Amino acid sequence: MVWKRQVSVIVSTNDGKTILNTTNHRIDFEYYSTLGFGGDYGTVTIYNLSENESDALQSREFGYLSIQLNAGYVDSTDLENYQKNINSVTPLVFDGTITNAVASKEGTEGVTRIHCTPLQVLQWSKMSLTLPGVGFTRFDKDTTLSFALAGLAATVGMTVKYSGVPDEVLNYKFTKGRVLNSTLVDELTHLCNEFNLSFYITPAFVIIYPKQFGSVDTTQLIEDTSKVIKVTPGMLQGDPVATVSSIEMSLLLNTSIMPGMMLDTTGINKEDSKYNYINFNEGYKNSIDSTIIQTGLSDLYQVETVVHFGSTHTNTYKTDLVGRFGVDTTIGGNNHWRDWCAKTYGMEFNQGQSPSLWD
Repeated sequence: MVWKRQVSVIVSTNDGKTILNTTNHRIDFEYYSTLGFGGDYGTVTIYNLSENESDALQSREFGYLSIQLNAGYVDSTDLENYQKNINSVTPLVFDGTITNAVASKEGTEGVTRIHCTPLQVLQWSKMSLTLPGVGFTRFDKDTTLSFALAGLAATVGMTVKYSGVPDEVLNYKFTKGRVLNSTLVDELTHLCNEFNLSFYITPAFVIIYPKQFGSVDTTQLIEDTSKVIKVTPGMLQGDPVATVSSIEMSLLLNTSIMPGMMLDTTGINKEDSKYNYINFNEGYKNSIDSTIIQTGLSDLYQVETVVHFGSTHTNTYKTDLVGRFGVDTTIGGNNHWRDWCAKTYGMEFNQGQSPSLWD
């Protein structure tokens, strides 16, 4: 049984000194995360801090202050641990660096708005591989491509997964050694470009796939290797809205949901109307007949975008997400997508032919 909302904010200096640890103020928060790289950000607004606390948060030295945001529901069976240490039972929303903080007055209340970048984004884009303490700064002659890619990811504690990359490419041995002296994402980009590969970074691992395939095969890869979220009616906040090849929904705050995970919607799209919770925009002006949307509904979607947001002093406490079917940038790159097009649009086409939705 979940019964108590809880939000906490901890701010520390880069030498480990805690300058703010609060659960008692009004706290509003929003964390936006998307597939790809570099788009994640967080905003935390805290009301009525002391002048000293607010001033300390407005450090102008980038990277000097780290921030940890925890938010969730406390289980009534874990009340003892909650009373001892709220962060032991409240899920982590994000852990990152303060990029800016601005204090202002809204009526009689003092408001400090904190802008943050997740640690993962900073690690990939700001960490130079030549810095002391970074474990993978070069590789020698005869190193395989797979070893080099795995070494880069391991620098930030991540693993690499491959989709559709031939073994002969992964086993390629470099004829010369190489020094890695740029950022992680730059070096990964350079290596992938040499072999006509592409990638995207999930919160848990890096997926690498051939450019000419688009990213169609990664849906199955993630289904096999990542957590599947089974959506039930009790999780919903309002009706999900389906569009062609995508679905949008609001759930009770669930910070365990991340981009790249798979959504299983069989629990909310049963044919029996008693269990069909999905809105197909019927009654609104659509460019596509809503029956086509309903026919093309999938049981499995990949989470493309997630927004966790809430407040300690309002009714807002939700996770909004967008799920995408196929995650196919090339349209028509595999049989699964072609079968879906045939079912949805009544198309007929030859093997290997990509359907055109716009003719």
